[in-house]
Amino acid sequence: MKNVTCFIIIVILLLILSIEPSILIHLSRIISLNLGNGKCKWIPPSYNPEAGTDYFKTLVVGFPGGAKRLVYVQMEGLVGLSVNDEWLADERKKNHPFMKSNYPHHEGDWTWGDEMNQVIMVMRNPRQAIREYHDVLYDIDYADDAEKAYSMMHNLYIKRAPMDNYIKWRDNRTFAEIHWYGWFIDFWMEGGLLRDIMTHKLTTREHFDRQMQPGEYTESGKAFELMVGNAVVEPQYSYHCVVDMPDDSCHPVSIISVDRLVDPSRGAEESAKIAKALDGKRGMDVIAEEARACVWEELILRNKGVRTMRDRTGLSEDSYGFTPEMLSEVIVELTRLKEKYSSPEWSNKQTAHDLVELLEEYIIDINVDLHYALWGDRL
Repeated sequence: MKNVTCFIIIVILLLILSIEPSILIHLSRIISLNLGNGKCKWIPPSYNPEAGTDYFKTLVVGFPGGAKRLVYVQMEGLVGLSVNDEWLADERKKNHPFMKSNYPHHEGDWTWGDEMNQVIMVMRNPRQAIREYHDVLYDIDYADDAEKAYSMMHNLYIKRAPMDNYIKWRDNRTFAEIHWYGWFIDFWMEGGLLRDIMTHKLTTREHFDRQMQPGEYTESGKAFELMVGNAVVEPQYSYHCVVDMPDDSCHPVSIISVDRLVDPSRGAEESAKIAKALDGKRGMDVIAEEARACVWEELILRNKGVRTMRDRTGLSEDSYGFTPEMLSEVIVELTRLKEKYSSPEWSNKQTAHDLVELLEEYIIDINVDLHYALWGDRL
């Protein structure tokens, strides 16, 4: 049996080398293979990184339902190393170079200490992100603790939620989540500056921690009124962005648009931004530039790799709409963000320019939805 196994391995290696001799340099690691001339072979990443390897580590953050998975599978395909998860909070984290997180959203938790070195922020149109957020909750049976959620992981990204479930959750959570969406962006763009979710005013550390528990007390503004009120609050920053990720490393080095990443005409260029954020970093052996577009094609156009939200079956995404009042509130929040990050103080930040460009696209899209919701026809 051993002789047969060895023979099979040798044959496979000879076949690989007959395609492209230069592939020999990649055999020491699991990575998508550069076959030359813009061709590649996608290979799943290594899920057991060496404990002693000193990686430059990247935190992938995004609003829940923002499809961070589509971004980190690109990272895994480009580098050949896998991502870690913020949950479970009390579980010892392996030495993965990538971590995904919803933090500081109430679905997130800072569980990696001071191990991360840079941030990539994932953006998705809130129209899709909020809806997908509910689909994930439905997948895990609305779990309210990490252990239960993990026990339901096998249900992720198979089908969309029943309409009745969606409508009930939508009517209960959408208005609050619209503000969580904008507040999430502010937190990372401003390097962990502490703000109230609903008013976006500066707040104290005590109130910041309390408001991360969603509910009537915090989301109605009562907590802010009682704990802060009209007091003058000096700018305060998250402990994590002062101690764990100092020197403005909480501010994202790149903003990646999921909407663009899945677009056949713009996706490869968006994936190239991911590669650029990793290229040259300690422990990162990114596949050659000529093969990077091919990796994107394998994962997005040919749908290789793990299941994602694109694999869901059931009603079309457009079936899960929002009320005109909800869409109007989204536009107000996106406009607030657009005006803020278009101001002169942000003019020297490429990330602010990228963010504003995306926000403008979202505002146009949601205005079309609003017109349809009000008048029943598309612009």
